[in-house]
Amino acid sequence: MQKCLTDAQLKRALKDFGAHIAYLRRQKGWSQEELSFETGLARSYLSGIECGKRNPSLMTIVCLAVALGVSMSEVVGQRG
Repeated sequence: MQKCLTDAQLKRALKDFGAHIAYLRRQKGWSQEELSFETGLARSYLSGIECGKRNPSLMTIVCLAVALGVSMSEVVGQRG
């Protein structure tokens, strides 16, 4: 089976996703600690997501979207 992304592309996607989560969090004026409280996720895990070191599950992404008050498409950075 062929991979859909190279390792480098996956790393770039995780870094981009994490940076977008950090942007959305800052737009709400929240610290990582506040987002942690709203989601029930550990602050250290959120830090790993924002740094592109974690590959969050779909359920975690849904949780982030709900807590941040944005749609799924916005949380993954899709426009249009």
